[in-house]
This record gives sequence, structure tokens and C-alpha cells, in this order.
Amino acid sequence: MIGHRWSGGSQFDTSETAFAVEPRYWFLRPSFIRPFAGFRMEYGLTQVDSEDRRLGSAMTFGESFAVGVRVTLLHRFEITPSTGSGFRHEIDPRGHLSMFTQWDVFRFGTTVGVVF
Repeated sequence: MIGHRWSGGSQFDTSETAFAVEPRYWFLRPSFIRPFAGFRMEYGLTQVDSEDRRLGSAMTFGESFAVGVRVTLLHRFEITPSTGSGFRHEIDPRGHLSMFTQWDVFRFGTTVGVVF
């Protein structure tokens, strides 16, 4: 997964870039409903700016374990709800703040897409 998002308001702008990889183990052969277990590694970079000045930035690394089920509709579309647990590490790229690690007890996710 690769993503980028711009947000903010009239006072500041926020830019977020993310990259994640999630290998999955499928418990059943291809069918309409497929349960799985997955291990996810992710990286993110957030930058906050005001006009032409950088206010701050943060790098985020994470790893998590998830279980879920993929449901295929009309042999073409999929929806995949999942839940899991993992750790998130936040780092100040400038080195001014110490690293922060947080345990995400419950993570919930859903993907929707097209099956090739």
C-alpha cells in the first residue's frame, strides 16, 4: 500500500506519506469467503508547514498482526475487514524529541477493492 494525503486549514498545511507491506497466510483455497492472518510493516512521514516555514515533522514505524476475512462479490469486488494488535514507534527526524513507542491494543481496518 502506498498513500499520500494533504490536509490542514487556513493556518497550516499537513502532508502525510505512507507505505505498508502486509504478507498474508490464507486459510482456505480461493473462494468467496477467505479467512487470513497477516503481519504488517508500515512507515509514515508527516510534515506540518505554515506558509513557507516548517513547523514540525514525525516519522512513524509500525508492525502489527491481524486476522480477517476477505469477501468477494460478483467475482470482481472485495471487502476485507480485519482486526489485530501491534506497536507504533514515533521518531522526531530532527532528533530534538525522544522516540515514543505505543502499543495499539486493538486495530481495526477495512479494505475495498477490485479483484484481478
